[in-house]
Amino acid sequence: PLPLQLLKNGIKHPLNIEMKGGDMYNGYLKSCDDWMNVHLIDVTLTTADGDRFFKMKECFIRGNTVKCIRLPDVVLAVAEEAQQKLKKNKRGKKRPRDEDDSKKK
Repeated sequence: PLPLQLLKNGIKHPLNIEMKGGDMYNGYLKSCDDWMNVHLIDVTLTTADGDRFFKMKECFIRGNTVKCIRLPDVVLAVAEEAQQKLKKNKRGKKRPRDEDDSKKK
């Protein structure tokens, strides 16, 4: 699955975000957008040096400041199931162009 689809399937799941500056955010994904900006709730921020911790009710992280996102394995399984369902649904449907081509013959 594509990274954005993985992230969207991770909504309501815990995740760990490592920032380019070294800070770590641990929390639950509430929402995300197409630029991978994320909204987290019940967040714990660990500073880059690991000496300080901060608890936050929620925070918003801009996607271009993120170095790495870690999601639980369950999210990958959910994303794979969703992708298989999508492929299965596409196989049974004819495209409108195909129907027009069959009328011409």
